[in-house]
Amino acid sequence: MSVDHSTVRRWVVHFSPQLLERFNRRKRSVTGKWHMDEIYGKVRGRWTYLYHAIDSVGDTVAFFLSETVTYRGRSASFVRLLRPTFDVPQELGLL
Repeated sequence: MSVDHSTVRRWVVHFSPQLLERFNRRKRSVTGKWHMDEIYGKVRGRWTYLYHAIDSVGDTVAFFLSETVTYRGRSASFVRLLRPTFDVPQELGLL
């Protein structure tokens, strides 16, 4: 079977919203207690900080990369980043 790349792209554009809706219906809700972890490592040859939020079950809620570290207010800035997509956690612990 031979399929052109533009046909595949049209399928993706057409079926992505339907798949997203079905995935979100089955998705488990995020718990109210999160932990934030910070890892320092190389990403594409550059040293960066990886921050990720983990809920009480151990699933990753969200993550972001930063080249600089700010210890003061890092949890507040992380919660600000999550606010458009998730409810603010009831408890946020730093690991």
